[in-house]
Amino acid sequence: MAKHVRLWISRQEFESPSGYYKLSNRDEVMKIGIDCDDVLSVSIAAFRKYFNKKYDKDLYYIRWEEPGKLGLTTNEFYKVWEDFCKADEHKKMDPIPHSFEVLKRLNKEHELIVITARSKQLTDPTVEWINTNFPNIFDNIHLINENNKINTKTKLEVCKELKIDIMIDDRLDNLLPCAKEGIKCIWFNQYTTHKEKISYPKTNIIKVKSWQDIEKEIKEGK
Repeated sequence: MAKHVRLWISRQEFESPSGYYKLSNRDEVMKIGIDCDDVLSVSIAAFRKYFNKKYDKDLYYIRWEEPGKLGLTTNEFYKVWEDFCKADEHKKMDPIPHSFEVLKRLNKEHELIVITARSKQLTDPTVEWINTNFPNIFDNIHLINENNKINTKTKLEVCKELKIDIMIDDRLDNLLPCAKEGIKCIWFNQYTTHKEKISYPKTNIIKVKSWQDIEKEIKEGK
């Protein structure tokens, strides 16, 4: 029977006759934190399709951080987001191209931990989607916000608690505090909702366009 990820576990809890979870040299293992939405999953496109259908709109441009431009209050936006996460459109949401095969290779050498700003009340649909699309890949899944409240805990705080070596995220504002604290950051910029034409410090932050680029940066940076 396939083993599915559970919350807040360690890889040592699993037993595998094939040795799939046994790493050759624990001293060389890195802890890699990975965002979910628009890093693992093509979330913005799936949500936009759901939103347009629900409100009879034809929007092409949606940003998570600007619910007012959708004609919604922040609370209304999170209610729509919660409904989306429990809908078929979320279950059928595609993973980012090449993410699974790259993570399957990285899984053999490193600890992979999902760190998402999603609310803990969305644990079930989030874990279900990850189990379906990334079976046996992640050591832990952390949903860091409470009841759709933003910044209950920051990703930096979680990264420091978990002693994360590398953080992968599509939001630069999540990575900047991590980079300042010496955490190596990979800015996954291909599936952001707009072209971010801003300067950013190059120290501890690398910008990439694909999961192949992520794999290359991790291997070359070991």
